Amino acid sequence: MVLRSAVPRRHEAMRPLWLCRACGAEWPCAPARLALVARFGQDRVSLAVYLAVLMDRAYDDKAALNPAPGPDVAELYRRFLGWIRSATSRHLVLDVDRSRRNANADSTPPGTDPPDSSHEAPPHQAPFPAPPHREGA
Repeated sequence: MVLRSAVPRRHEAMRPLWLCRACGAEWPCAPARLALVARFGQDRVSLAVYLAVLMDRAYDDKAALNPAPGPDVAELYRRFLGWIRSATSRHLVLDVDRSRRNANADSTPPGTDPPDSSHEAPPHQAPFPAPPHREGA
């Protein structure tokens, strides 16, 4: 008999293999990508920087596990960064942003202008720790 937790597992990376802890697929798996897009929204640059740092860590982990011939950089790029442009430009993200605007507009008292959200900070705060300092870099 296999007992499973009632709490759903988050789709997080299992290091040093960089497989998903929840589903076993290569990370970021499809559910992890959806969660990342929801977290960063249209802020493609922050998402790309965050994933580039993780890609660098994945490269280091995989190189330590198998130094010869080493990790396939093109494959890591495809997994970590290759999907961002298409995922953040899909209608899903636009629909979420539109829903947020409509919710803000509905809560505005009659006769007043809705708040200008173009100058607000992104909803995420410090999405990742600073990368470790490397000697000789």
